[in-house]
Amino acid sequence: SSEAVVKYKEVELLQAKLFHSMSIKLVRTRETLLK
Repeated sequence: SSEAVVKYKEVELLQAKLFHSMSIKLVRTRETLLK
């Protein structure tokens, strides 16, 4: 079961990275639109 937990944490980290990069892209897009 510990392996499952590790896999779950890995997926969580990947999702967090994806969400972070997406939010940065959104902020940059909004900034360029407002200029």
